[in-house]
Amino acid sequence: TVAIASVYATMKSLFKLLESQSNSLESIVLIHVCLSSDDLTVETIKFPQLTSIYLNRCHITGRLESMLEADLPKLRQLKLKNTRWQS
Repeated sequence: TVAIASVYATMKSLFKLLESQSNSLESIVLIHVCLSSDDLTVETIKFPQLTSIYLNRCHITGRLESMLEADLPKLRQLKLKNTRWQS
C-alpha cells in the first residue's frame, strides 16, 4: 500500500511516480490530494497487482485519462469519499 497526502498533481504524474512499484503495489490511498487534468498524451501504465484505489477528501478537476487507460486487471474497488469532481 502506498498512501499519498496533501499534494497537487496529475494522475499521470502519480502513476509515473509509482510505476517502479507497479508489480507489487496492491493499493493506492490518496488523502487531501488535488488532481488536475492529465496531458493529452497518455501512455498505458500497468499495475498487475493493484486491487484498490481510495480517494478521501480529494479535489479533481477535469478528466483523468491515466486512470481510465491504466492496465488494472485486478482492480476490485475504486472508493471516493468526500471527493469533489468537477469538469
